[in-house]
Amino acid sequence: MISTVKQPSPNLTHTLPFGYVQSPFLASLCLAKSRLGRLLSKLSSSNTIVVSVYVDDILISSTSSEELEKLLPQLESAAEKSNFQFNLTKQQGPSAEIEAFNIVIGPGSQTISELRFAEFLYEASKAKSRHQIKGIFQYIKSVDNSLAETFIDKLSHIDLSCE
Repeated sequence: MISTVKQPSPNLTHTLPFGYVQSPFLASLCLAKSRLGRLLSKLSSSNTIVVSVYVDDILISSTSSEELEKLLPQLESAAEKSNFQFNLTKQQGPSAEIEAFNIVIGPGSQTISELRFAEFLYEASKAKSRHQIKGIFQYIKSVDNSLAETFIDKLSHIDLSCE
């Protein structure tokens, strides 16, 4: 096999090259054609479940935690039969609140994680341009308007006229 990626295990026969411009498309195609992909597609047509897939992250939401509890073994089985492995360090829930993409998501709410917010504050304090700060602010505001106000309050000691 030709690959730009070192094989993590002699049992694996195929890997997608990391960083290759077509890798996200190929990964999506592999998922769609797999047993796991077919299960996710079936679930996404449900009225009670919402499925979101972004690159290698899968989020499944429902108003029923019982439904999600029953679903988890099916997802694990489908992943195994598709030769996919869930990253146990990233797997969360079912739970009333999860963190994904540095955003804490719960019923009717979302906010930026404390760690990511602290990183944003640090980056804003070191910004060379108010446009950088504005970009960070706009992102925070798009996720959580009240946190955007906190961001501005915490930066009140910084001269925002920097260019």
